Amino acid sequence: MIRARKVTYQIIDNEGRVGTSVVDGVAEKWVNEENALAFHGEQRTVRIPYNRIIEDIEYNYEPRSFCFISTAVYTNMGFDDDCSDLKTLRYYRDNYLLKTVKGIKMVDNYYLIAPLIVCQIDRLKDKNQIYNDIYKQYLKNIIYLINQNEFESASQKYEKMVDDLLIRYNPKKILINN
Repeated sequence: MIRARKVTYQIIDNEGRVGTSVVDGVAEKWVNEENALAFHGEQRTVRIPYNRIIEDIEYNYEPRSFCFISTAVYTNMGFDDDCSDLKTLRYYRDNYLLKTVKGIKMVDNYYLIAPLIVCQIDRLKDKNQIYNDIYKQYLKNIIYLINQNEFESASQKYEKMVDDLLIRYNPKKILINN
């Protein structure tokens, strides 16, 4: 059981559109600053101005899903949150990734950037095609690798997917500039 904090906040993109995003992470990585709440991840820090916070919840966390992007893909394809592929990804996360320092860092980084990538994709008219392409290009193979117990190869493929999506759907475009 991990003590965690989940903050939902208002975002504004470069075109002035308003939406929401979530940062969810280990409670000890959150710091109260003068005008903002900051989450210090492995790769970067996210600062959320207090006046943009919609909801701030602290809770005991037992990891359940490694699924922001995956859930968006499978939901788009009409599957439930408990479909076999998402269960496979959760098993992989719990029984492989969270057992290594590298895996923990990967999951921590993923939880910071994946919701922002999904937010960017969801704003696009062709989001359904994009999610289908993510399944065909990445997730289908990742699930296969996990089922073959090729966890390191699955990890490399998942990292490549996130890196590729980060380049293509740069979440910096929707971060609030102060």
